[in-house]
Amino acid sequence: IKSRKRDWMVNFMYLTSAHLILYKDEKSAEKHGNHYAAPRGVCDLKGASVSWLVMEKEKRKRKIIQ
Repeated sequence: IKSRKRDWMVNFMYLTSAHLILYKDEKSAEKHGNHYAAPRGVCDLKGASVSWLVMEKEKRKRKIIQ
């Protein structure tokens, strides 16, 4: 079975004190809560922590948050 190549999707994010909200375009993200399209997703940040992922074997530096 041949695996399907996964494509990256551009998302625009709106950060609140409790959630990270993903929108499909910049216009929707800027007008958060003003009768625009529903967000693509919502990440609850309660109890979350953020750190940079270190890739020691990588030659080029990539900005990856885990």
